[in-house]
Amino acid sequence: MGEELQPRSHKDKVIRDALVAIMANGGWKLHKGAHWGLLTCDAGCHRISVSGTPRVSERHARDLLREARTCPLPDDDPRSVKRTDV
Repeated sequence: MGEELQPRSHKDKVIRDALVAIMANGGWKLHKGAHWGLLTCDAGCHRISVSGTPRVSERHARDLLREARTCPLPDDDPRSVKRTDV
């Protein structure tokens, strides 16, 4: 993966606020890649592309928050990656 990014480095305030809210709950890392960045969960079940220049910032921020809420998956979910370093 690319270098690790800070949520505050995004130029759009609405997206920045959404990223801060997502990362405040823990369990997410933000890396350089995709359109601007890539959110990855610690469980290994989600990767969310973060656009650097979304057409509608409010919609993109809402989509990021909605997608982040679906993770982490329950341990018994077959899509969940079992972590061995815990």
